[in-house]
Amino acid sequence: MPATRAFKAAVHRFRALPLKTLVMDAADPECRAPVGAPLVRVADRPGRAPHGIDDDAVERYWSGLMP
Repeated sequence: MPATRAFKAAVHRFRALPLKTLVMDAADPECRAPVGAPLVRVADRPGRAPHGIDDDAVERYWSGLMP
């Protein structure tokens, strides 16, 4: 499964820190909103990149990690 842009950028940004990342199943209770929580639509929208993400630097970092 390919990593998302935000995930890749976060790993790159915090690469000097000891992080533990977990990939959870969407059915896990931790991934469910509490009853009564408002629904929020999440979608990738075309347009400007978020501030602070240098896509070229992130891709160079990830390319160096992959064999």
